[in-house]
Amino acid sequence: MKFNERLTAIKKEFEQHQIDLAERIKKYYELLEEIKGKNEEASGLGFTLGEYGLYAISEEFIENYKEPIVKEFIREMSFKSSKILDKEWQESSKRDYFLKEIKRTIQELTLKDYKDKIKINDFSKYLNRMVDIIVKKF
Repeated sequence: MKFNERLTAIKKEFEQHQIDLAERIKKYYELLEEIKGKNEEASGLGFTLGEYGLYAISEEFIENYKEPIVKEFIREMSFKSSKILDKEWQESSKRDYFLKEIKRTIQELTLKDYKDKIKINDFSKYLNRMVDIIVKKF
């Protein structure tokens, strides 16, 4: 369940008297601790939280995800994606253009720039997952 969905669920449980205030506070605190843990994990790997999200998805698809070259790949993908998407890209009439550019960038990185450096299983599924996370996180 996504973070905002979890927040909404906690609020709803409280409003419907399914949990009391102490339980609501406890659940919020647990969410906060989880976020801190992810942030520390990201920092430990030398990533921002956004880069860490890309890395976490990549672990499932990239055979050699523990190699240092993968960190470089993730950082470059994050950097290039953030340059493509402006702050209001989702509200833009050019949304389809932005999505195409993100896909093109990922394809260029994986199939050209890092072709012999990383090994990706199920590329089309990986591409779709990466586009999805970039669109939601950036």
